[in-house]
Amino acid sequence: FRTARDLYPEAWQHLANLAPEDAWDDLYAFYRDAILSNDKARALNAAKHWYAFSDILSNAININPELTEPDEPDEFVLTGARISMHYWDNALFMPMDALLKNAHTLKDIPGAIVHGEGDFNCTIDDARDLHAAWPKAEFTAVKNAGHSSLEGETAKILLETMENLKSLSID
Repeated sequence: FRTARDLYPEAWQHLANLAPEDAWDDLYAFYRDAILSNDKARALNAAKHWYAFSDILSNAININPELTEPDEPDEFVLTGARISMHYWDNALFMPMDALLKNAHTLKDIPGAIVHGEGDFNCTIDDARDLHAAWPKAEFTAVKNAGHSSLEGETAKILLETMENLKSLSID
């Protein structure tokens, strides 16, 4: 979220505006406290701001409307944000860089990495690093796509990839 300030300054400012200015250096801490607050109105407002910013970072510009779900009820938004805080607070329940450090164990296993170039929640650099550590995996960078598997080209590539993986054998 810190580097996103330069990528999306207006969106970052909207996110920051909910917090007092002295909290801007650590917006995560502010949002964590707000989202986990017992004040439901405060928590929900923070959760909505958090998700709006996350959506911008996801750059989901090509979502197929037929595949999307209707807007989630407030309880789902708040619950999802609280679960996100729990995962972030626990470093996703994995040691730092655990996937990259252990990718060598995948070296003989075929696989696939499909990643949108416009995803700033999980950057394409991370996907490239994983591919470098797991070269047997087929790597596809999806142009003009973000984080969501519901984006048209991403969904198409994922389906093709799954079909191709079904025919592979692991020796």
